[in-house]
Amino acid sequence: MLDKKKYKQAEVNLLLEERTAEYESKLNSKNTLINELKAENDRLKNEILLLKNKDELTVSALKRAENTAKKTEEKATIQYALTLERLKAFTLRWTAYFETLKEKYPLYPAVQDAIKLKEKLEDALEKKDVKKAFATAEKIFFDKTQKDNAFNPKEKIQDYIAATSDNGFNLDEVLNPGKLELEDLCKELGLLTEEE
Repeated sequence: MLDKKKYKQAEVNLLLEERTAEYESKLNSKNTLINELKAENDRLKNEILLLKNKDELTVSALKRAENTAKKTEEKATIQYALTLERLKAFTLRWTAYFETLKEKYPLYPAVQDAIKLKEKLEDALEKKDVKKAFATAEKIFFDKTQKDNAFNPKEKIQDYIAATSDNGFNLDEVLNPGKLELEDLCKELGLLTEEE
């Protein structure tokens, strides 16, 4: 059987106050937790928004970089093609000029050096040994520069005469004639005949 106890108004009020205080305490802790979770949620939403903005900026920067790279590559390709054409035209002009020099001054030492350099460079480039080609050119130019620094006008004149003529001209006799005899000179020029 059920015990039906009658409560007094004060007991009921006390019991209600106790229960209300318990529920209010639980409700306050739940509200505090809800407020904390809302604050955390807002913070996470802000972080997500920042990350989205960073992501959009990164994607935008990458697209700009790709476009810039494409434009740079296109410009470099065009410039390379133009430079190659200029080099081909220069090579044709230089080859024609060099052939003219070889024909006109085949014995001139500078032309002979240039022929040797050209042959060595062509050999290295045929073997696709660019380092050797540069080293060869550098060595020849360095040696040539060292040789050219010791300027010797007599040697230059002799080289020029040897390269341009076969007239029997002797530079040593011109520069160092020794003792001149007027009579011998006139006889040599045919102005005087020898008397016997």
